Amino acid sequence: MKQMTVLVRHFPTVDDARGTLTPRGGSSSLLPLDETKVDELTGALAHLISVYDTTSFIYTSTSSHAVETANLLLNRLALPPSSLIADARLGNIDQGAYAGSTQTQFSSTELYRAWHSAPTTVRFPGGETLGDVKARVSSFLQENLSGGRSLNLVVGHTTPLQVLTLQLLGLPLRNVWQFYYAPFSATIIYGNVLLMHNGRQVTNNWTTQIRE
Repeated sequence: MKQMTVLVRHFPTVDDARGTLTPRGGSSSLLPLDETKVDELTGALAHLISVYDTTSFIYTSTSSHAVETANLLLNRLALPPSSLIADARLGNIDQGAYAGSTQTQFSSTELYRAWHSAPTTVRFPGGETLGDVKARVSSFLQENLSGGRSLNLVVGHTTPLQVLTLQLLGLPLRNVWQFYYAPFSATIIYGNVLLMHNGRQVTNNWTTQIRE
């Protein structure tokens, strides 16, 4: 068996509902949970954990809504508290001057159009580039997800999860928009193979393959 990485975006927040760009390191309260969706997610995760006989870890961004999501998963999966590790390198991209603005305000700018058409060329004023995110995500990856027979969950924000996915699959940053992260769904990478994205199976018969 190879290393399995399960990527989960933090559960929906008040800022998500308002269409507000949460500042990096900022906090936003979680919306009331969709218990059915949470049960589906935790049921699937519990099954994966049962396949591995090594300790599973949950890594999370230090943002309060990501930590709260990670704690919910930790408790429902009955993992020990020591399994939860917060790491600032998983924080969302720093949107600088645009942090706190609404999606509507941001979408009317030239920067927004460049962000979606040529994302590797964009630096948020007073904030980060995708390259900056890649540097810290790569550092996290090398330190914590460098291989071996283990199962790890990563709870975070869309952009760092997109970059982490590209790193694990060996794809260039320009492919960042190939991977969208929906709430309440898991993206699963086994070694360097994408098995499931946003809860949709990508590779056939993978539940058999991971036991081999």
